[in-house]
Amino acid sequence: MFSDAGHHRCQNQNESYFFHIPKIGTAKTSTTPNSMNTCFLPMKIVWSDQNLIKSNRYFKGKTLKIHLHQEKFKHMKSLFTLILSLVCIYCASQKKINVILIGTMHFNNPGKDAAKSEEIDILKDYRQNSLEKITNKIVEKYKPTKVFVEYPSKNQKTLDKFYELYKTGKAYYQADTLTKAWQKRYFEECEIFQLGFRLAKKSENQKVYAMDHPAEMRFDLFQQKAKEMQTIDESAFQKKIDESSNKTNSCYSKNDLADILKCFNTEKELQQNKGIYINLFNRLNKTPDFYGSDLVAGWYHRNLIMYSTIQNTVSDNDQNIVIIVGQGHAAMMQEFIKLDERFNLIKITDVF
Repeated sequence: MFSDAGHHRCQNQNESYFFHIPKIGTAKTSTTPNSMNTCFLPMKIVWSDQNLIKSNRYFKGKTLKIHLHQEKFKHMKSLFTLILSLVCIYCASQKKINVILIGTMHFNNPGKDAAKSEEIDILKDYRQNSLEKITNKIVEKYKPTKVFVEYPSKNQKTLDKFYELYKTGKAYYQADTLTKAWQKRYFEECEIFQLGFRLAKKSENQKVYAMDHPAEMRFDLFQQKAKEMQTIDESAFQKKIDESSNKTNSCYSKNDLADILKCFNTEKELQQNKGIYINLFNRLNKTPDFYGSDLVAGWYHRNLIMYSTIQNTVSDNDQNIVIIVGQGHAAMMQEFIKLDERFNLIKITDVF
């Protein structure tokens, strides 16, 4: 009996034969039969008096049974060549795409989110060094074939022009044409360019993929609606915002950008970010005004459209992709990815 890739010995009475079973797939090896991305070869071989091989192989909880008659034991090598060919075909059809999901703050801090936070100054040398280390580790371990960023998908051609200039080392924006300070900060500091472009170029990608679907979210009506409906405390929203701001600034207190991103992407942080829509916003309803549920539905609607762009852009040739979005979007995307049978979610704690 044998249960892992490598060299193995098979004995039949007084004869011994050695053969090699290669590892199949690209993910880390494991003995778990239902591993997401690697096809493993646990096997039990039984030789009967009639020289009948019974071979049971397990793939992701399924069993492939092969019964082959052998005239002579010396034909073992050709037999296993046949079995492994069937294995490879089956595994190729079951491959999942690894998705590295990075929920992040907006490096340029435009102040559009309800929760306000401190500055991280991504242009400082030590922040730039962190970005280099983070992107190097992602490329070394996964080298993604596609990088998705929070840029309007309807403006993909504009993003293409920016990235084409970036790839060739040219300025992808003209600072002297930008009349407002926030515009310059956007092009200089935004995670789309600082992280997304940098990662895509190192991965030798020819394109960066836009996935955002902007939508108006009327959070500014919260207190007015709370006062009108009297279903929740008027101050509840501000309390949640203050809690979120404090948590964000607590993450910012970490020196290394990698640690800040890990802090942003803990299961607890993502669940709390998503939970506010159910625990708070969805209660702001009073027939016939369903402001709260409409707000929550609008948030899901936006994120589902963003996610569908990813679903319809990837192909079977993609082994690894990266999604770079704000923390609120990441909380939603994580749920979608876990439910999507085509994808295998990779936590950033396993990457850098």
